[in-house]
Amino acid sequence: MTFTDPIFLVCLLGLIILYHLLPCLLRPYLLLAASIAFYASWGVEQIAYIAAAALIGWLFALVMGALAKGAGRGEPIVSWRRHVRRLILLLGVLMLIAMWMYGKFGQMLLDYLNVRKAPVPILVPLGISYYTLSVIGYLADVYLRKTGAEKNPLRFLMFIFYFPKILQGPIESYMNLKEQVTVGKKADYRTFCFGAQLFLFGLMKKLVVADRLTVFLSGVFDVGNQAVGSVVLLGLLLRPLELYADFSGCMDMAEGISGMLGISLSRNFNRPFFSGSAAEFWRRWHITLGGWFKTYVYMPLATSSFSIKLTAFSRKHLGKRAGRALPLILPLFTVWILTGLWHGISLPYLYWGLYWGALIFLSQVFAPETKRFRDRLKNKGDTTGYLLFRMIRTYLLFTIGRIITLDHAVELLQRIPEKFLPGALFDRTSLFQYGVSERHFRVLLLAIGLMWLISFYEEKKGSVREAVAALPLPMRWICYYGLVLFVVLFGYYGPGFDAAAFIYMQF
Repeated sequence: MTFTDPIFLVCLLGLIILYHLLPCLLRPYLLLAASIAFYASWGVEQIAYIAAAALIGWLFALVMGALAKGAGRGEPIVSWRRHVRRLILLLGVLMLIAMWMYGKFGQMLLDYLNVRKAPVPILVPLGISYYTLSVIGYLADVYLRKTGAEKNPLRFLMFIFYFPKILQGPIESYMNLKEQVTVGKKADYRTFCFGAQLFLFGLMKKLVVADRLTVFLSGVFDVGNQAVGSVVLLGLLLRPLELYADFSGCMDMAEGISGMLGISLSRNFNRPFFSGSAAEFWRRWHITLGGWFKTYVYMPLATSSFSIKLTAFSRKHLGKRAGRALPLILPLFTVWILTGLWHGISLPYLYWGLYWGALIFLSQVFAPETKRFRDRLKNKGDTTGYLLFRMIRTYLLFTIGRIITLDHAVELLQRIPEKFLPGALFDRTSLFQYGVSERHFRVLLLAIGLMWLISFYEEKKGSVREAVAALPLPMRWICYYGLVLFVVLFGYYGPGFDAAAFIYMQF
């Protein structure tokens, strides 16, 4: 079951009530039991995989912690112990990556080798990419002595299994979540209400926007349907909204559930389409994934002796500008190649990673020219027209990235100029034959407009939830009930609806 499953919603209500009735000491164990039950709903056999990953993280961290015993924070570790700790870290990371790759690509390898039966059952466990990166991050933090090794296995399992983050993240660090899931503190009224509001807003994004778009786009991009060029173009432009509403909706629900339990998850979205550059976009989209790669891949490469020597050499022989640009190539493109392959081991995702790496690299290389151009136009970057231009530019750049990973992209792009037929966008028989009726399209446009208005308000003035909390009590409850009714009445439950289909779960 997922966050949109009616059975889950009933169970969630019971969990929240029981959680707040129990004494603080027992709440973490209730959360652990509920998390295991949630995971088991996807298949009891999957529990063995996440438990194995947790065991590797817990045991290897204990050994690294024991080898560092006696050396204070910042003090050097005895040479032989330092080398053994590095080997243990490397072994643990390789084992976790091997488990991830076996689940993701084991069947493909067996088919290639013509092996009929796998020695170990091949599964793609729920949230495998997310908990794998969390455990790798934990091992790295223990190795770097940013945190101590957890000695209590149950406390570590509470962190790994915590169910709101298991579907699509966020990719939490142990330091941020360990005390929250193991103490069982009570949520105050304000935190509880904010969590409930955020959960409902996420539910609206998923059921009202994302699921409608999924049905429509599946029909448009089905090669057999032969949609005309104007409809294909509309589908390509709507595809980023489908992913945003689906993924950010799931994140809102995860944060909302946690808020109702008195737990604060890391924020994973911050109105990304208002970004002014490619780099800023990825600081606002899937924030925890970008933060993970920056902490554990980019910074170690950027501060390595090789990068330092390259910087010095470039500045001395090629000038300051080259000295700033060349050292970016290795860490930046390594991060984006890995990010692309994290989404999928295939050439389209490799091209996608190179695309975003190139955009960010070029934007940093030509930053002085961009600044001079804006200065000539006397543009300080705060005018309404420029902000609108940035939004459109960011959206189109993201759309191109989504096209790169689309099946049959070349054939669909060729169809746009060949059979454009703009009149099809206003022809009911042409536009509304892909599973979404005219009435559903109107609801979709209304919901997209609501999403944009809320995001615009928060970008300009601050939290909408804070603004709602400042309203008189009757007005607040009108807002609450209005959002509930909007989701209940306009959630898409028609043909093609699948409560289990969150897009980013495949990663």
